[in-house]
Amino acid sequence: MKLLIRNLIFSIILILSLITPSYAWSSTTFDPWTKKDLVLETIWITANICDAITTHNIKDQNHRIQELGTNQKLNYETNYLLGKHPDDSEINIYTVTNTLLHIFITNILPEKIVLNIPYTNMDIKIYPRTTWQLIWISCSTSCVHNNLKLGLNIKL
Repeated sequence: MKLLIRNLIFSIILILSLITPSYAWSSTTFDPWTKKDLVLETIWITANICDAITTHNIKDQNHRIQELGTNQKLNYETNYLLGKHPDDSEINIYTVTNTLLHIFITNILPEKIVLNIPYTNMDIKIYPRTTWQLIWISCSTSCVHNNLKLGLNIKL
């Protein structure tokens, strides 16, 4: 039953995560999203969900280690916002909040800023939205990579 509820919650998170960027892309309040923005956000959301799944699996793996009574070292979560041993609801709330905040910030960041250098014909182009997305993609994929190195898997 617990596994069914966890799968249901992750299905809802996945559906909301895929719908929300599409809504943000069509929004005209801020700079419209490009296809690149949508692809990058989808990659980040996927990495974020994989990180959440492996975080759930830390708890499951520790429970199996304790049942077997082996001397294997227990794993723990290193995200200080979640604590060392978060329960399922804390992980789910964190993942949903994190995803919605990331999409909101991505949406309000401008696609491009052009800085004119005085007394020259040069412009410097800065891409805050893309930079934001790439930084967080690298952070999330690094977390997933570390979890996979610990022997955790991406299975619901």
